[in-house]
Amino acid sequence: MANTAPDLFMSAFAHELKTPLGAIMGYAEMLAGGHVAPDRIERHAGMLWEAAQALSGTVDAMLDLARFSSGEMDMTDDSFHISDCIESAARMLATSASAHNVQIDMRVPPDLPPLLGDSRMMRQVVVNLLSNAIKYGPDGGRIRVTARIDRQGRMALEVMDNGPGISAAEIDVAMRPFGRLRRDNTIPGHGLGLPLTKALVELHEGTFRLVGTSGKGTRAIVLLPASRVQRVVAGGQESFIFSRPPAVNHF
Repeated sequence: MANTAPDLFMSAFAHELKTPLGAIMGYAEMLAGGHVAPDRIERHAGMLWEAAQALSGTVDAMLDLARFSSGEMDMTDDSFHISDCIESAARMLATSASAHNVQIDMRVPPDLPPLLGDSRMMRQVVVNLLSNAIKYGPDGGRIRVTARIDRQGRMALEVMDNGPGISAAEIDVAMRPFGRLRRDNTIPGHGLGLPLTKALVELHEGTFRLVGTSGKGTRAIVLLPASRVQRVVAGGQESFIFSRPPAVNHF
């Protein structure tokens, strides 16, 4: 986008930076000038922190997409558990989920085999998907996160909400950098989360897709290849660790 439409790119990027930056300047000015009642300082400081996090997230997403498009995105191939990524992401977004009275149900078998890849990138994938589900789902809604090994030996990660759903045409827009739907005007965001998620999943030789049903919510589906699922040696032979029925954790 930066190469083919530089003016549009700079305009969109400047807009995405200006919104949180304006909030930071406004709240900081109120706090520094002593214009906030003592019992509201903590609340305003929290808003300041959220705006700073939004700004940082936009910059980080831009840098990651730039590295990806230039082929300079470095990833590690370490052993990690997807459950750790899910739990970490849920903790990071606990405040946002609480503000919207959203419940996150994590249905992850305790004996899922570890993955080979970059745990930071996969945690960012889960953060992006959970953040979208919180923002676009209804207040008081429910998000279900599942992880399992499918019949092809792949790791299947799904984040499902009970929001208004999304059409095929809207999915096409949402998957473009800075793609924002008309109904997004009142929802904070930079329009980079889904394109970045797709890029990070593809770095792991996986696939990412959205499935939406009008009035019945949206499913975000990540499939990582069997080659990324680590095996254990049992009796001298390699074998997959097959999971028991998942336990339900209410975060």
